[in-house]
Amino acid sequence: MKAFGKGEVHPFGNVYNIAVLYDARRFAAKFLTDIQSEWLHEDEEIDKFAGIASKHYEDVSKQLLEFRNMFPFPVGGEPNDPDNRKRAIGILKKTKKYEQRGIETLEKMHAALK
Repeated sequence: MKAFGKGEVHPFGNVYNIAVLYDARRFAAKFLTDIQSEWLHEDEEIDKFAGIASKHYEDVSKQLLEFRNMFPFPVGGEPNDPDNRKRAIGILKKTKKYEQRGIETLEKMHAALK
């Protein structure tokens, strides 16, 4: 967010990192959905937390997809354009909020596994 705020975003670095991050969070959501299914009849608490965390990571993925579409691979669009910077910062703030909720839920899930 700092780089967008300063208008110092490298287009290719941005587009590469967002592609990697988007894939990671998309697969995290899928993984947690699978965990929820596998624990359905084993442990209600783990099942519940996996479902909640999956939803948060689906929300992260949706935000990152919007971000990725703004800055397409491989050219990266215009990340330093003032309008794009403002929009990107808004998306990243939402993404961070959902990511924090996902982490909090995973920490609860971890505690339940102890």
